[in-house]
Amino acid sequence: MAIEYYDRLTYGSSNPFIGAKLKVKRAERHLHELAKAACELPRMRGYHFVIAKREPGKLDIVFLPKNPMPLEFGGVVGDAVHNIRAAFDYVAVVISCPPYGTGKRNKVHFPTGENWQEFIESRDGRFASTGKRIWKGKMHGAESDALRIVEELEPYYGGKYSIRELHDLDGWDKHVLIVPTTSLLHVDELEFMIGDELFSLTGTDFQPNADGSNFTATIDCRGVDPEQFKRGDRFNASFTMVFGKGQPFDGQPIIPTLLNLCDVAKDFIKTCEAHFL
Repeated sequence: MAIEYYDRLTYGSSNPFIGAKLKVKRAERHLHELAKAACELPRMRGYHFVIAKREPGKLDIVFLPKNPMPLEFGGVVGDAVHNIRAAFDYVAVVISCPPYGTGKRNKVHFPTGENWQEFIESRDGRFASTGKRIWKGKMHGAESDALRIVEELEPYYGGKYSIRELHDLDGWDKHVLIVPTTSLLHVDELEFMIGDELFSLTGTDFQPNADGSNFTATIDCRGVDPEQFKRGDRFNASFTMVFGKGQPFDGQPIIPTLLNLCDVAKDFIKTCEAHFL
């Protein structure tokens, strides 16, 4: 993936949106690396299976990972989140500052809010009862078309693209690692022996217990002795990683959620390119 990332390099560009594009490109690389690591993780540093008799003709195969989710994964997720969030800021600066607006680069940010009213205040500023502006807002200097394009993204709670939740997650990562949790273990292939009989599981989801410390799948296995269970050599699987409890995007799968936000950022960039360039 590292080689692919550097296959097409950028050596300067007259396109003012290039910074935002590179931020999204970097985020996507982080997420593809994380997806690959999710496939490697079940086999890293050891793993163990046990068999439990469930009922006549059925067995529980229990996967016991020897290690919790690596803390390094939290750093990867945080980097991806920050790069996506930064792309929105980069675009806001371009469309609010010269030559497309009159704003100051060090004063402009992409605005969000807890609701539509707070978003509008964050974007346009705060006014006193006399009508005098007492705070300029995060897109001061932007023209009406720029303000409209940003408003169409609905960057507030309940908005169609979850940009406010992305903003919150970026803030979360500044104080606490966004360490993923797992919602299931998807086994592409698992080979095992029970006595002299060879079995193979393919395309099977192992569900986690309450604290995610082990994962279980139930199989039909009539007429065999579970005491003779032995793991085979073939084992290919991947974890589905989700955001932890209490975090923005609580329980949602990390990689698809963030890749979708990358697509939202890319569409935002394309819209602004088409309008302003």
